Amino acid sequence: MSSTEKIRTCARPIARRHEQKADRAVMGLHGYMGYTGELALPLDLLYQEGFDVFAPRYPGHGTSGEDFMKTDVTMWVAEAERAYRELEQDYEEIFLLGHSMGGLMAAHLAHLFDVHKMVLYAPAFLLYKTIPASLLSLLSLVKKRKSVPWAADPAYPLYGERDEGDDEYLGKEYWSFIYYRQVAGLERLRREVLTELPEIRTDTLVFTGGEDTLVSAESGPLVQKGMRGKNNRWVHLERGTHLIPYDRDDAARDLAMQETLLFLSP
Repeated sequence: MSSTEKIRTCARPIARRHEQKADRAVMGLHGYMGYTGELALPLDLLYQEGFDVFAPRYPGHGTSGEDFMKTDVTMWVAEAERAYRELEQDYEEIFLLGHSMGGLMAAHLAHLFDVHKMVLYAPAFLLYKTIPASLLSLLSLVKKRKSVPWAADPAYPLYGERDEGDDEYLGKEYWSFIYYRQVAGLERLRREVLTELPEIRTDTLVFTGGEDTLVSAESGPLVQKGMRGKNNRWVHLERGTHLIPYDRDDAARDLAMQETLLFLSP
């Protein structure tokens, strides 16, 4: 596990409890190479609605690229499961929010546990481009990572507590590279979760974005028709990107937040 001294403020685990503990808790699950602050906006809105809110940090995330390379998907899933079991001891109802890989995590937890409801933002069920995990694993034997272009985009608003320069730092450490072994693990998780979807009974709201270049909009119908929840819903945001919880389009982001609150409210 990473040293807490190295964790960027925006990536620290979130745990916000009301003075009088709520009966209901929401756990947010961030994306691959992401951070808990991705979900700061919806978690803050849900806290204002009376939920206690939480978000675990996966090992190797929000610290450094060197730290990240010491971790794998098994460790990330284990942390999500640990955090859920901890909440189970204190709350009657647990709701999940998942973004991108966090959507895979949320679905996996719903397959294992009695999740009350969940909301998935651009869940990584169906991707426009995939590389076989076996090939990625072979590449990782030769080279741990490959550099790729990345530049900050000020059109995306940032929420939650953060250090100065967080975006630039995380971009330099994480988003400027393809990490072969870790991407291979992500692909294995994606395929595993696809086999679990038909058995999931949790009512689910799924969002897809018309301008998402990573996750196919077909992930929406996959949830709506391929899972066993009685009240599954799909909202497609024509101007939404992959980063729905802090999207650059105000209308898309605001609609996603409104629908989230309506779906999770009693």
